[in-house]
Amino acid sequence: MNEATPPNRCRIVLIAPPLATAEHICAAFEGGDVASLILPDNGMDDAAFQAFAEKIVPVAQGAGIAVIIAGAPHRPPTASMSRQTAGNSPRRSSAWRTR
Repeated sequence: MNEATPPNRCRIVLIAPPLATAEHICAAFEGGDVASLILPDNGMDDAAFQAFAEKIVPVAQGAGIAVIIAGAPHRPPTASMSRQTAGNSPRRSSAWRTR
């Protein structure tokens, strides 16, 4: 193995549970070789989820952990978003949730 060849190993994918605090989620990053975090909105409104994610994402990225934002937005798409996502489910479109 060299620098151009990454190690072949299993890594952890975390899914943030409902009611977990940002502090608890960030503490879980110390539990092993975490590759990614799936961060569901767990029914939070947009403002609360944005504030929640803003506490977690910089810590995760600083630790080399990818964060996947999961969940449906709480507002209808704009006309331009509808054109961008034609044929795709709005839940899966990266253009759907913009800030």
